[in-house]
Amino acid sequence: PGGLGRVLAVRRAGAGPVDGVWPSDHAAVVADLAADGTVPAPASGPGRPGW
Repeated sequence: PGGLGRVLAVRRAGAGPVDGVWPSDHAAVVADLAADGTVPAPASGPGRPGW
């Protein structure tokens, strides 16, 4: 309430190996955000259809 936008999705990134290799010794949080009044595009990326 009263924010500037909205959170559409949140996921972890870099939290596991890819093809047996860890991308980093750090993990990340990825957030898909939308401004109020906008129509967001479908999300894509690891774990999403079409990636």
